[in-house]
This record gives sequence, structure tokens and C-alpha cells, in this order.
Amino acid sequence: MTIRTRWTEFFAAIRRRAEELEEAGQAMESLVVGEIQLDFPSQLQSITFGQSDRDERLQLADILAGSAAYLYAAASGARPVDDFARALKRSGVGDLITHEVGPKPNPAIIRQLG
Repeated sequence: MTIRTRWTEFFAAIRRRAEELEEAGQAMESLVVGEIQLDFPSQLQSITFGQSDRDERLQLADILAGSAAYLYAAASGARPVDDFARALKRSGVGDLITHEVGPKPNPAIIRQLG
């Protein structure tokens, strides 16, 4: 899937840049990957990566991020509206989506979600 590949590449770029800066003894202040720029808080000293099968907090973050991505894909027309997307909308997962990177959600589709 194209969207998943792009995010995989994006996070791999973040990891590479974080490792480069750590080796140089520097903190990451911002990162640009393609058209996306992330500005980090000035207090951020490092980024660490973990495995969700070993950390309950990461498991929860994965579930929330995946749910928000599924709902966003339905709301933007990238995937068909289905019962699962409707259930995610009713659960309030849409409230987690504060910024999108990609096509804007379609108001007509959002009405279909309920």
C-alpha cells in the first residue's frame, strides 16, 4: 500500500537522522522529509524507538494511530466507508485527528460516517 510505504520511509528517515545527530552529540530541532517538516520542542534531547510487543504504551499508541489512520482513509475517500470506519467515528477516534498530511477529508463522506 502506497500510504504505508510512505510512512515507513518517513519514520526510517527520522530514525536515521536521530542516529546521525546522536553520534555527533547534537539534539534534533527539526526534520524535513519530502514536503513534511517536523519542528521539535527545544527541550527534546533524543528520540528512542521501541517495540510495541514489549511496551504497553506503544501498543496503545499503535492502536490509536492505526484507528485514526483507518478513519482518515475512509473520510478522505482513500478507502470505502464501512461499518468499522463508522464505529471508529462513533467512538470519537476522529477527535484524535488534528492535522492531516494528504488529501482533505470529504465533508460528504464524513456525513456518511455518521
